Amino acid sequence: MNKDPFAYFITFRTYGTWLHGDLRSSASRQNNQFNTHMITPWEPLRDAMRAQMNEDEFILHETHCKTVLQSLIHTCQYNHWKLYAAHVRTNHAHVVLESTMTKEKTMAKLKCHATKDLKKYHPELKNREHFWSRHGSTKNIWAPETLFPALYYIIKQQGSPIALFYDAKQYDLQAEMLYEAYFL
Repeated sequence: MNKDPFAYFITFRTYGTWLHGDLRSSASRQNNQFNTHMITPWEPLRDAMRAQMNEDEFILHETHCKTVLQSLIHTCQYNHWKLYAAHVRTNHAHVVLESTMTKEKTMAKLKCHATKDLKKYHPELKNREHFWSRHGSTKNIWAPETLFPALYYIIKQQGSPIALFYDAKQYDLQAEMLYEAYFL
């Protein structure tokens, strides 16, 4: 078996929209290993995290979402990465792609270019310092056969599309292969 992942499923949130102590729980640098406990929801921790913020939380408007999506697409094209799907929501973005870099460096590049484009095309944001949370979720997709659940989640389970791109041929191929594997 190949030790390198086939693709990455990357999710990153906008600044201040999911803090430690939040009811949805979160991970920290100390408890970020597979199958380890998440940080327990606790209002005083969430409130302390909010008090440490330098700016208000950042919520993307529809035009911002479209700018970020175009940035993700262009960053993938420029770096010769295969983009399978990207969905930008008001407080997070999901991306499934093949990259020649580590998943952490890939996410950092995506965020960096999205920030530059937001500042470039939206003058009202030029003085903003924080656009994204410190890290994000970086999951490996180990084989092409396991790509479909991530694509389905991004394309079909995020609610009404705001700014969505996906490789329709790849999605249809994966759906057909999955259907044949389970039902034929």
